[in-house]
Amino acid sequence: YMDGTKYVGEWKDGKRQGRGTYTWFSGEQYVGEFKDNKKHGQGANTWADGEKYVGEYKDDKRHGNGKAWFVDGIIYEGEWKNDIRDGKGTASRQGEWIFEGTFTNDTSYSGIIKNLIDGKRFKVKVIDGAVTEKLPLE
Repeated sequence: YMDGTKYVGEWKDGKRQGRGTYTWFSGEQYVGEFKDNKKHGQGANTWADGEKYVGEYKDDKRHGNGKAWFVDGIIYEGEWKNDIRDGKGTASRQGEWIFEGTFTNDTSYSGIIKNLIDGKRFKVKVIDGAVTEKLPLE
C-alpha cells in the first residue's frame, strides 16, 4: 500500500479473505485469518511496543478466547469481548502474583489473587481500577 503497509495472503472479491499477514508501517503485524478485510478468526497480533495477543478475533477486535502479553509484564489468558478483557480469565505477573476470576471490563474484576512471594491469598473486587474489597483467605 502507498502508506507502507503490506499484506501477503488470500483474497476474495478484492478483499483480504482467508489467511494472511498484514504488516503496518509502524512495525505492528497481524498473522491470521481475515474476513471482509478485517481480522476475523484465529490470529496473532504483535504491536510495535512489544505487546502481543494470540487468539480469536471478530470484526477486527479481540473477541473470544485469547492470551495477551502486555508491555508492563502482565499476562492475561481468558475471554475477550469487543477488544477488552470480559469474562473468566487469569492475569499474572511472573514471580509476583496470579489472579483468577471474572472481568467485566479491562478495569473491573473480582476473584482470587495469590501473592507468589509469600503465598498469601485474597478475595478481591476492583471497580474501575479501584480496590473495593480485599479479604484475606486461609
